[in-house]
Amino acid sequence: MGAMSTPVPVVIVVPSNNRAALVRRARTLSWLTIGWMTVEAGVAVAAAVVAGSVALLGFGLDSVIELMSATTILWLYSGRRTDRADAERRAQQLIAGCFAAVAVYLTFDGINTLVGGSHPKTSWLGAAVSVGAIIVMPLLARAKGQVAVQLGSAATASDAAQSWLCAISAGGVLASIVANAA
Repeated sequence: MGAMSTPVPVVIVVPSNNRAALVRRARTLSWLTIGWMTVEAGVAVAAAVVAGSVALLGFGLDSVIELMSATTILWLYSGRRTDRADAERRAQQLIAGCFAAVAVYLTFDGINTLVGGSHPKTSWLGAAVSVGAIIVMPLLARAKGQVAVQLGSAATASDAAQSWLCAISAGGVLASIVANAA
């Protein structure tokens, strides 16, 4: 067997004046994500408590994890960290931890729901926040992905992936709410 090679990340060199604008855009997108995730988490958790919905509670807690991911990107692009490889690596590790937390929680949540056989009340508030996430999160994910490519930032690309995951999760939650209502 031959030696396995590690893929080499693509690094794009961006002129410093354009880089500054891209960093500002990344921070702005992080602030928008933090704002939306705060609302999404609060509404989903409140709706989950009222409806007794484990799926909505999981969605709300997932939103808190995604909020941490966006906060990590805000940290990465503040102060003197914006051009440091060690800060990029640390941000990647923190966001990977967020992905792991989502995976562990969703696994636990799925098993708990199946074992418990819970039947929540229909939550139209939960449906509304899910629809909002289905609309908002792909827009944020696409914009973050574009900035990630232009900055050559794997951490920012991972945060964009978190946003796509949120949209997918919202679709699953909406489907479960509609199925439960039917």
